[in-house]
Amino acid sequence: TCALPISPTAAVELAHILVRYDQIREAYSALHIAMVIWNDEVSPIAAGMLGQLLEADGDIDAARAAYSTAAKSGHASAAPTAAFFLAKILEQRGDSSGALNSYNQALACDIEEFSSEASASIKRLSGELH
Repeated sequence: TCALPISPTAAVELAHILVRYDQIREAYSALHIAMVIWNDEVSPIAAGMLGQLLEADGDIDAARAAYSTAAKSGHASAAPTAAFFLAKILEQRGDSSGALNSYNQALACDIEEFSSEASASIKRLSGELH
């Protein structure tokens, strides 16, 4: 086996630096490393960050997969944040039920940054589903 010479934490830190210097493809690689060498504290953050980069790049299916990985992780901050962004994608794709579940996951952690938008979306989607 080949040992990778970088920790998941270092890979995420490197990705942040690469993004600042507009080296997005290299940031993808660093984040992929952080996800391959799974670490419960850092890899969900990498998955969420990868989702944001992919979404900004227009690769919505890949972003959805990355957000889903982070949302399922149970990480205290990365999971609800990813669930919020995943919900927005699911809603845009017409998956009201999936979006509602993801918005509820995001709202359950009470992160102020998107709680009002998640609450409004839950009310709207709940009305559509009933």
